[in-house]
Amino acid sequence: MVVARNSPVEECSVHYWEGQPHDEKGMMGGFEYLSPRDEANSRRMIEAYLLRGRKYFEYVAELGAGIGRVTTRVLLPYSEHIDVFEPVAANREVALKTLPHDRCTFYPDTLQQWTPRRESYDLIWIQFSLIYTSDDECLALLKRAQRAVQGRRGYVVIKDNMPLGNAKPVQDSTDGSVVRSTDHLLRLSTAAGLKLIRNHRQDHWPIALYPVSALILQSS
Repeated sequence: MVVARNSPVEECSVHYWEGQPHDEKGMMGGFEYLSPRDEANSRRMIEAYLLRGRKYFEYVAELGAGIGRVTTRVLLPYSEHIDVFEPVAANREVALKTLPHDRCTFYPDTLQQWTPRRESYDLIWIQFSLIYTSDDECLALLKRAQRAVQGRRGYVVIKDNMPLGNAKPVQDSTDGSVVRSTDHLLRLSTAAGLKLIRNHRQDHWPIALYPVSALILQSS
């Protein structure tokens, strides 16, 4: 169920992304040349640490999917069905035109609105979007994600800008984002009932940008 937006972070981020180009350049903030590195790194991670004898994931959720870049090039080859969540209508329209409707279902929920059923997913993928939550919203979302993968041996993957160590969160007033350190995100994940399986670093990333990591999590 979609509810009215009432979060300042949510309002700011959705407004910001409504004003960006609804293409790969817009999704990557002008760094679209990094897409192949990002996608190859994620595919290697899935094959090395997530499949674990499975041929594919039966039910997958992608939160903050944008135009479906990661959906198409990372998740679809390993998934039977993907629930694609993207609140910006223009981004969702691009995804609707490019993704297979027999394998993808589309929803307008924000991260704050997303309310999955218990034990409903084998994989929940959250890339470059968890930064658009406050700490309270992040913790609440991770608790919902924990319940959604519990009992299915499922995974929650957070791939995002993630400074090393225990640096203080950095908020950007332009888009509402909150960049959190690895340690900060792990504290929130632990409080949500999730345990770290692996911290997979993004390689070949410009040093002028925030480091990117993927936290592979499971229910404790």
